[in-house]
Amino acid sequence: MKKLLVLMIAFFAVVGLSACEKKETYELPEEITMANIDEYLEYPNVDFVDLRNWQDKMNGGYIRGSHMIPFFQYLEQEQILVRVDGWTFTPEAIKDEEALRNLFDEDMNIVLFCAGGTRAGFVKEALEYLGYEHVWNAGAIGDYTGPAKVFGDGSYTFPPAA
Repeated sequence: MKKLLVLMIAFFAVVGLSACEKKETYELPEEITMANIDEYLEYPNVDFVDLRNWQDKMNGGYIRGSHMIPFFQYLEQEQILVRVDGWTFTPEAIKDEEALRNLFDEDMNIVLFCAGGTRAGFVKEALEYLGYEHVWNAGAIGDYTGPAKVFGDGSYTFPPAA
């Protein structure tokens, strides 16, 4: 009986470990927009990044499953990625390449969005300049009407700095 139990445990361990090694591959389209973003929200290896500021998120809402990397309140303020020629990306905009790489995993598919698509386009260009191959600008969150929208309170204001 013990041999059978040990055999069964070994069998399930081998099957379980081999299943962990299998990676499903997903085809992502050439363009991801707010119109089709819901189709990809549950995909593994896709990182949805909201580049708006905290006040924008709390006031206007966000897409469930995304995370924040505030452009003005973090990337620029911490001198990681700074506009030097308006919204036209130039390599000089990257002030701290290591920090930028730590924020965005090169092995992930990265879908960026913001209030109007401008910040997302700027960050996309910076990441592509660094060699990232799988980056999308999904555009303006205001164009999103899907079921993953978490509404803001419409009145949040960021507390003044102390």
